[in-house]
Amino acid sequence: MNKVQKLKERILGTVRLNAKSRGEAILLHLKVYGSINQYDALQLYNVLNLTKQIFNLTAKGHKISRTEVMKTDDIGNYTYSEYYLTAEAKN
Repeated sequence: MNKVQKLKERILGTVRLNAKSRGEAILLHLKVYGSINQYDALQLYNVLNLTKQIFNLTAKGHKISRTEVMKTDDIGNYTYSEYYLTAEAKN
């Protein structure tokens, strides 16, 4: 494991320790890593419905944008949503 990977693992551990809810874990992840998708949310935080967490965060005043990413693999084309924190929450 290289230095960058070790640092990412350490930060991820910090996010998990400091989050009081799954929504807060998603928000901290967005602040630290810049973006999140459904696969990451499920694997890292056991969040089955990322869309609901994003909806709840935007309802609390966080500005989150979404981008559709298109990829191709051996089976064919597929798309997924990538979410980005675009501004800090209202105080």
